[in-house]
Amino acid sequence: MKVRWNQSSFRLLITPSELGALEQGDPVREEFRFLGSPTEGWTTVIQPGSLGTSLVQRGCAMLLLLSDADRLRLSAPDTEGIYFEANQADFTEPGSGQGVFRYYIEKDFPCIHPRAGDAMEEPTETFLTPPHFSERK
Repeated sequence: MKVRWNQSSFRLLITPSELGALEQGDPVREEFRFLGSPTEGWTTVIQPGSLGTSLVQRGCAMLLLLSDADRLRLSAPDTEGIYFEANQADFTEPGSGQGVFRYYIEKDFPCIHPRAGDAMEEPTETFLTPPHFSERK
């Protein structure tokens, strides 16, 4: 799973194998440990089987609780992703949050442009590109 976040959104890109795990009811997890530290880092988990879809922070972990209905929507072959919004005030100190916070899960498709060789990025598993994908991106 690839994790991309900023102050107004949280984006998760999943592979076909990870979608298969979610379809089986298994969680999908990504961990970042700073320089291999067993205690310092971040964790992201997509946990299927929730009554409703929501985003929850627990310490240094972000949990996307995924409902069965939304998991089924994501599993549809023609669905590229599922998208949600929450009020930023739900995630911040009272009075400090403004606007809408977006969070979503998308299927990871091949990049339209070649990756920089200097990045030395390993090839990853991706979904087959849907019709007209490159025209929209």
